[in-house]
Amino acid sequence: MNLNAPKQLERDVAITGYNRPLKIAFIVHLEENERSHKILDSIFAFSYLCWCGTRFLIIPSTSDSLISDDYLKWLDILDPDIVYSYVELSDVLISRIEDINSPAELIEHNYGPQDRELLKPYLNGVCSPLGSVSTVHSPFVSTALRIGSEVRKTKIICEQLFDGDTSFVHDNFGNQLVEHSVLYEVPELFETLCLTSSETPENHIVGTERTHSISELLEKLADKEAITVSRLATIHSGAIGEITGSNLNESFIIFLGRTVLDRIAFWNSRLFYNERNDSLCSLIVSEQDFEDENFVTALGKYLNQNNFIGSGHNKVAIRSKSETVDKLNDARNLLAEKTHNFVFVPEDFSREICPTEEEVRHCYTGLNDDSFNFKMTENYSTNNVEKPDHLRYIMPKFSSHEVGDWCIEASIDRHNNLSRYSNVVDYWEIPRRKYVAEIFGKACVRISRHKLPVFLVGTKQGFPRDLRNKSKVELFIDLPDDEYVLSRLITGRGDYHRLDKRSVLENSKVEFIRVSDKGKGINGIISMFDSLNHASSLLANKLWRNVISSVENMFNEDEYIFEWNRIYGFFPRDNSIKLKVQEGLRLSSPKKATEYLNACFRDALESLVEREVFYPVHRWTCEFCGHKNYRTADSVKKSNTCDICNTTHTLPIGNRFEWKYLLNKFIWNTLYTNYGLPVLWGLSEIQYSARNNSFYYLPEVDLFYDWKDRSNKNEIDLVGVVDGKLFIGEAKRSADYFINDDEEVEKFKCLIREIKPDVAILVFEQYAENSDLIDTTKTSLEQFKVTLVDEIQFKIDLRIMISSDYENYAEFGFDFGETGSNVMRFNIKLEKEASQKKD
Repeated sequence: MNLNAPKQLERDVAITGYNRPLKIAFIVHLEENERSHKILDSIFAFSYLCWCGTRFLIIPSTSDSLISDDYLKWLDILDPDIVYSYVELSDVLISRIEDINSPAELIEHNYGPQDRELLKPYLNGVCSPLGSVSTVHSPFVSTALRIGSEVRKTKIICEQLFDGDTSFVHDNFGNQLVEHSVLYEVPELFETLCLTSSETPENHIVGTERTHSISELLEKLADKEAITVSRLATIHSGAIGEITGSNLNESFIIFLGRTVLDRIAFWNSRLFYNERNDSLCSLIVSEQDFEDENFVTALGKYLNQNNFIGSGHNKVAIRSKSETVDKLNDARNLLAEKTHNFVFVPEDFSREICPTEEEVRHCYTGLNDDSFNFKMTENYSTNNVEKPDHLRYIMPKFSSHEVGDWCIEASIDRHNNLSRYSNVVDYWEIPRRKYVAEIFGKACVRISRHKLPVFLVGTKQGFPRDLRNKSKVELFIDLPDDEYVLSRLITGRGDYHRLDKRSVLENSKVEFIRVSDKGKGINGIISMFDSLNHASSLLANKLWRNVISSVENMFNEDEYIFEWNRIYGFFPRDNSIKLKVQEGLRLSSPKKATEYLNACFRDALESLVEREVFYPVHRWTCEFCGHKNYRTADSVKKSNTCDICNTTHTLPIGNRFEWKYLLNKFIWNTLYTNYGLPVLWGLSEIQYSARNNSFYYLPEVDLFYDWKDRSNKNEIDLVGVVDGKLFIGEAKRSADYFINDDEEVEKFKCLIREIKPDVAILVFEQYAENSDLIDTTKTSLEQFKVTLVDEIQFKIDLRIMISSDYENYAEFGFDFGETGSNVMRFNIKLEKEASQKKD
């Protein structure tokens, strides 16, 4: 976090925020016992209290605390902010959850004393999700209760449980809007319809209206006389994408059975449907329920009025994780007589309610429409931002209904913009690691699947209420610099508070990083140009590489001074190049191609002179002492004195005067003495490969393992983030030198293990200096890829980039790094000639 005073930004930073509910995943045991059912009771009750709680995920765990890969993939897709486990997590499972999801909190439930087990989820006091009561005010509620033009008063169902009663309402519809409180009516807002025993005394307040059977309750829901808590806990959940393209969501599902597996399957099935379905598209019932003819009749009516799923015919599938196919068919036969829906038992009636790999691949998990825009003018500040859309319907007298936390997923433009294009701004994409989230401020709790920062915000209960700013909430954002972000990615691994189960993971061995001397040289070169891309386009261009690398003796001053003929001697004269340009630009003749290339040459040289890669100088040899003097264009005069003997030299005129070009020694030393050219080219090529507008880097850094011992260090040539993935890399002149040097290979592997990047990159200028070794080196590189994947214990993308394989590096292109006024004049001349031909 920035501890200095805020600084004015050079330009305003645009931010788009996306309001969405908190997303939670629970991990539970599969054992069929009373405790497991009580845990599910607690999860159901807690989830119904939360905005979009019906879309929380329950992940089953085996007796040896393992989770199937299918559920781990679902965890990745759903991208929960909190993972809450009722299972003791192994170090391996903790590491997998961190790699796959990296939630804001990974919590293991504390059961407490055996004589007083508390099974309600406790979120470490870090957040309190916005309640489902906040959606009571939504117009979607009145729409659900509309019959024709008549809009009925909101009535919410609940139940009063007695010994021996089933939990039909509790499981399917929910029973509370406020924790530790019976659902009572709120005058001027809603009434309640309570399922209770016929023996309940009249003087007991159990609901505005009573009903004594599930059958009657279903009929009232079918007639749209009431709405459920489960529906309230689903409204405005568009931010949580459903699993599309599955055979599960092609029909309404009735789960027959009351086992732990049945209840988990029922709960998770709702994630296969979108929020627009009033019924939530699934119910769980017991075998005893189907023995009641009134219940089956009411269920048939409920389906007639609420199920519209199916192509050509409304369909109802009966599934179970515990009952036999014969019992399912018996239930199907009973229900088919009471509804016009097509009722069937699918062949895969007992399938796992979890998306397949194909369904995961086609699942859409984009950002929602509840968005807003604002700008920051300083590098950190507190901003007033919009609350979720549905909160604007809450009247001031019910302000307590909007108390709670939600998330803002933010797309933030980068103030240090490195975009290759004009009028295009990069935005922050951060690798999916929770420990790096704090770079945007304490309110940032994690990085989402979209590689965007997620901020936890909310409304707190307080008086007096500020009615003037009802639709706003405060959000603090800190805009970090690139070095801090990359430093945190390298050094922050394993940095979690002690209550988070990930605190057992191994910490990073690197204590801090600094840009190395070689990296500073690369930064200096890039600062001479408009951008990394511009610097690479000119300095890594084949023509200027040939010119600059022609300096062989760094101690010979004459080597750095180029006459015009010496520079122009590198101009390509091969006819094949002229034909290539002629065909590519559709010029009329090779002569025109030569004119065009000459214009490109002058434009590029002028750009290099302007950026002081070359200094135009006047050089003369003193007639008295023989000393070779030179003066730059900025310091040359009509009369100049010798540096040694002060003999006057008069500036020649006419053809006797010629500018020479002095190469900047800093450029030559950085790119060739220190082998910075492959680093410069490699970074530019990585940026070019980016699919999104998000790229930032450091060109070679030193990694220090001890604050006190600065000699205990390592170095790496490439560090950065592209498309939200952390990459590190080594840049060398020849691949054969690297692959045959066991020490260099082991060092590279060691860096991968320490930093754990998403992408590892090797950049080489060539395969080998000896052409006879190229094929052998290629084979060795392929073998290295295989062995690296086998040795590294985590998923990594290894990329090998050979400059000589890239046409834009190895061959002359259609320009020499930049086009400017000379090429513009050439094009104007072509247009005039074409116009004259037409006349």
